[in-house]
Amino acid sequence: MVEAAFRPVDEEPRSLLDFVDEEGVETMRDALKESIRESKVGSSSLLQTPTTNITQEAQTEFDSSILGFDNDLRALKTSLKTASSPTASQSGLTLTSPIPSHLHTLESHAQEMASLLDSLVSHFDLCVNAIRHTEGGYAAVRKAASSQPPGVEPVSVSGVMNTEEDDTTSEPTISEEERLEMMDVLEKDAEQVDDVVMELREFLLEMEQKHDSILEYVANLTAMHASTLATFQMLESISARLSGYIAASQDFRLRWEDTKLNIQDQLSELESMRLFYENYHSSYDGLLLEVWRRRQTEEKVKGIMRKAMEQVERVLEGDRMEREAFRSDVGEFLPVDLWDGVGVSPSRWEFARSGEEERSVPELEEEVVEAAGRRDKDRQRAER
Repeated sequence: MVEAAFRPVDEEPRSLLDFVDEEGVETMRDALKESIRESKVGSSSLLQTPTTNITQEAQTEFDSSILGFDNDLRALKTSLKTASSPTASQSGLTLTSPIPSHLHTLESHAQEMASLLDSLVSHFDLCVNAIRHTEGGYAAVRKAASSQPPGVEPVSVSGVMNTEEDDTTSEPTISEEERLEMMDVLEKDAEQVDDVVMELREFLLEMEQKHDSILEYVANLTAMHASTLATFQMLESISARLSGYIAASQDFRLRWEDTKLNIQDQLSELESMRLFYENYHSSYDGLLLEVWRRRQTEEKVKGIMRKAMEQVERVLEGDRMEREAFRSDVGEFLPVDLWDGVGVSPSRWEFARSGEEERSVPELEEEVVEAAGRRDKDRQRAER
């Protein structure tokens, strides 16, 4: 509160705030709050320049750019994941291709099967030769060929042997000993025919599996190639749009730099106002001390003037007495019109202010001045 001694007697009590231009402070504070409010970007608190009427426009452009870039990145990640992570049908893909191994197996099995087929052909040729040198062999062959069980494919012996040949009239071309030896070999080989046929089937089954595996692997590679190619095409299209994203980011950054400068200027101005009003508050204590000093000075001056007036009065009183004595001694002998000032009384002397309108220094209570002095000393210690 302002001391009543500073204000007119009939005025209501007033505080230091009553002398502050609060409108200017509120205007500055509201402008700063408005700048911060308008420049917020969602929850990230990014700022844009509110004084250029581009806040909403810049926000929309930047959000659109960021959204497009996020969508591109999300799509690219999905495409990369699809291209690099095998699906259920591609789970058999490995870094090392199995095709060389499978081809080597196919080649090895083909050689084995050729060898087995060659042995079967030799056995078959031996069988044909035995039939030729066996009485009734052709008849047995024809009967066997014509009486196959149901569901069995018909057997054709044409082209293998001449079944029309009359085996009863043919003459044997080998000896009985050679024929018995041949029959013994056939009997032994016949025991291995089923095993050879089973082994051929196993080789064939495994070769078909390897062949299917190769076809599946090639199909998966083709699918991965197509997916990778699509990913590179997507990357190329993103690369074409990337310059636009960078330009939008740079534009937003420049606007943000302008905004920072604007807000920093407002903060500097607000800080200047804060320092001004802090000094205003501290200066009031200085005013109290200054008024007290002036009051003390005024009292000293009044004391000196009182002493001076007492000396002047004593001098004037002596002058008055001397004048009376002079009139008593010689006054009646002097013509009155000789000097009209001979009988004038001594002049009166007074002290008066000069240079400024007369105004008394307010009188303050000693407790108020002491409190102001303590506060001023505390501020000086804090500054040190």
